[in-house]
Amino acid sequence: ALPICSSGGTTEKPTDPEKPADPEKPTDPEKPTNPETPDEPTETVKKGDIQKVDGIKYQVTSVSKGKKAVAYAGSSKTAKKVTIPTSVNINGTKYQVTSIADNAMSGYSKLTSVTIPSSVTKIGKNAFKNCTGLKSVTLPKNVTSVGTNAFYNCKKLTAVKFAGTKITKIGDGAFQKCAALKSVVVPKSVKEIGKNAFKDCRKLTKITLKGTKIAKIGKNAFANMAKTVTISVPNSKKAAYKKLLKKAGYKQLVK
Repeated sequence: ALPICSSGGTTEKPTDPEKPADPEKPTDPEKPTNPETPDEPTETVKKGDIQKVDGIKYQVTSVSKGKKAVAYAGSSKTAKKVTIPTSVNINGTKYQVTSIADNAMSGYSKLTSVTIPSSVTKIGKNAFKNCTGLKSVTLPKNVTSVGTNAFYNCKKLTAVKFAGTKITKIGDGAFQKCAALKSVVVPKSVKEIGKNAFKDCRKLTKITLKGTKIAKIGKNAFANMAKTVTISVPNSKKAAYKKLLKKAGYKQLVK
């Protein structure tokens, strides 16, 4: 019986080989590496995302290599002065600020001044709509378009300066109801002025169309302005522009 017990004893030792099951435990130590991976999704920035940096919102417009860009999408409705940066750092990557998003500062009634960098090429629709305290604005040299109702009802806006000659379109209602605006010089690069663009600018007395490329002036683009308003145009385009303006409903002096 003893030899049987001793052999039985030797068969219990194979319980030691069960220890190789322990090597499976190292799979658990691999799990601690997983907590690092949840951070990875936050590093992925996609086109259309809204990112917040220092309390300011930016909308991602391009994630292409070498062309990473965002649109300034707004800060606080109580802001009085806004300076838009040329670039912003998102998750360690530099993004160029190339536009102002649609509705970015719409309704910022306390805003009195805004500084727009030369990196900006586009002003979105309603971007400054109802910024009733805004007094002046300079559109930088690389702006190519001003969106629909971009400065609608900025009733204290007295001066608009186009710093460059790349702009080709002034959108519908872009400066409509800018009741304090007295004069405006439309750059020579402009090809289209949208309907109602300067409608109801009742103090606007002097408009200068610098260029010869305007092919379209929308209906009522220059309606309900000061009774003494004058539109100055290049001599070579006087006849053609008179026709465009008349078709748009303008009946006052063109010289």
